Amino acid sequence: MDERSNYIDWLFNLEEILRNFNIECSDYDEFHVNDAIKETERIIQEQHITDENNLTEDMIDAYMKNAIKNEPSKKDYYETVSTYVKKRLLHH
Repeated sequence: MDERSNYIDWLFNLEEILRNFNIECSDYDEFHVNDAIKETERIIQEQHITDENNLTEDMIDAYMKNAIKNEPSKKDYYETVSTYVKKRLLHH
Protein backbone atom coordinates (compact mmCIF):
# COMPACT_ATOMS: atom_id res chain seq x y z
CA MET A 1 0.00 0.00 0.00
CA ASP A 2 1.44 3.39 -0.93
CA GLU A 3 1.77 6.37 1.40
CA ARG A 4 -1.24 8.12 -0.14
CA SER A 5 -3.47 5.10 0.50
CA ASN A 6 -2.24 4.91 4.10
CA TYR A 7 -3.13 8.57 4.58
CA ILE A 8 -6.57 8.11 3.06
CA ASP A 9 -7.26 5.08 5.25
CA TRP A 10 -6.05 6.99 8.30
CA LEU A 11 -8.24 9.98 7.43
CA PHE A 12 -11.33 7.80 6.94
CA ASN A 13 -10.67 6.21 10.34
CA LEU A 14 -10.31 9.66 11.89
CA GLU A 15 -13.56 10.83 10.28
CA GLU A 16 -15.37 7.79 11.67
CA ILE A 17 -14.03 8.42 15.17
CA LEU A 18 -15.05 12.08 14.97
CA ARG A 19 -18.52 11.13 13.71
CA ASN A 20 -18.92 8.78 16.68
CA PHE A 21 -18.41 11.85 18.89
CA ASN A 22 -20.75 13.94 16.70
CA ILE A 23 -17.87 16.08 15.41
CA GLU A 24 -17.87 17.05 11.75
CA CYS A 25 -14.55 16.84 9.88
CA SER A 26 -14.37 19.71 7.38
CA ASP A 27 -12.08 20.11 4.39
CA TYR A 28 -10.09 22.56 6.51
CA ASP A 29 -9.51 19.88 9.12
CA GLU A 30 -8.28 17.47 6.45
CA PHE A 31 -5.64 19.92 5.23
CA HIS A 32 -4.78 20.89 8.80
CA VAL A 33 -4.16 17.25 9.71
CA ASN A 34 -2.27 16.60 6.47
CA ASP A 35 0.01 19.59 7.11
CA ALA A 36 0.69 18.38 10.65
CA ILE A 37 1.60 14.91 9.38
CA LYS A 38 3.99 16.29 6.75
CA GLU A 39 5.70 18.57 9.27
CA THR A 40 5.99 15.76 11.82
CA GLU A 41 7.49 13.37 9.28
CA ARG A 42 9.98 16.09 8.25
CA ILE A 43 11.06 16.55 11.89
CA ILE A 44 11.31 12.78 12.46
CA GLN A 45 13.51 12.39 9.38
CA GLU A 46 15.61 15.51 10.05
CA GLN A 47 16.26 14.55 13.69
CA HIS A 48 16.69 10.83 12.88
CA ILE A 49 14.01 9.96 15.44
CA THR A 50 13.26 6.25 15.70
CA ASP A 51 11.40 4.01 18.10
CA GLU A 52 14.71 3.46 19.90
CA ASN A 53 15.15 7.13 20.80
CA ASN A 54 13.34 6.63 24.13
CA LEU A 55 10.82 9.31 23.28
CA THR A 56 8.15 9.44 25.98
CA GLU A 57 4.61 10.75 26.08
CA ASP A 58 5.70 13.26 28.73
CA MET A 59 8.39 14.62 26.39
CA ILE A 60 5.87 15.03 23.57
CA ASP A 61 3.38 16.71 25.93
CA ALA A 62 6.06 19.08 27.24
CA TYR A 63 6.99 20.07 23.67
CA MET A 64 3.32 20.62 22.80
CA LYS A 65 2.66 22.77 25.87
CA ASN A 66 5.73 24.90 25.18
CA ALA A 67 4.80 25.31 21.51
CA ILE A 68 1.25 26.35 22.44
CA LYS A 69 2.60 28.80 25.02
CA ASN A 70 4.78 30.38 22.31
CA GLU A 71 2.02 30.37 19.65
CA PRO A 72 -1.42 30.13 21.30
CA SER A 73 -3.17 30.72 17.97
CA LYS A 74 -1.79 27.37 16.70
CA LYS A 75 -3.10 25.34 19.65
CA ASP A 76 -5.16 22.99 17.44
CA TYR A 77 -2.20 22.47 15.13
CA TYR A 78 0.22 21.54 17.92
CA GLU A 79 -2.34 19.25 19.53
CA THR A 80 -2.73 17.51 16.17
CA VAL A 81 1.04 17.14 15.80
CA SER A 82 1.31 15.80 19.35
CA THR A 83 -1.42 13.22 18.79
CA TYR A 84 0.12 12.13 15.50
CA VAL A 85 3.63 11.80 16.96
CA LYS A 86 2.28 9.66 19.80
CA LYS A 87 0.38 7.47 17.35
CA ARG A 88 3.31 7.26 14.96
CA LEU A 89 6.09 6.55 17.47
CA LEU A 90 4.55 5.30 20.70
CA HIS A 91 1.37 3.40 19.82
CA HIS A 92 2.04 1.36 16.71
